[in-house]
Amino acid sequence: MTTARTLGQVMEGYRSIPPAERRECFNMTIRQALVANHEMLSLYVNWTPDALDALDGMDADYANTSGADETGRFIPAWAVGAVTPGTPASFSYHSP
Repeated sequence: MTTARTLGQVMEGYRSIPPAERRECFNMTIRQALVANHEMLSLYVNWTPDALDALDGMDADYANTSGADETGRFIPAWAVGAVTPGTPASFSYHSP
């Protein structure tokens, strides 16, 4: 739980990051948290619909890209040894 709380606190500082760099910055933060926590095999962040779009206005630009779904929603899932984020396939993030 400490890692999740820390990631949330770090991401609260998004205003200091230029909008076009936010997703990359968040991705590197998530990946580094995974690397630093050897007991973890994977780590993902599930942003609520339109949450990051409100932060950077770029959901449409990221549709169907690595770490995003068909709408561009930012849902990166990192696994140990990965070089790019995937999307979480083991749960339904569309459900509340």
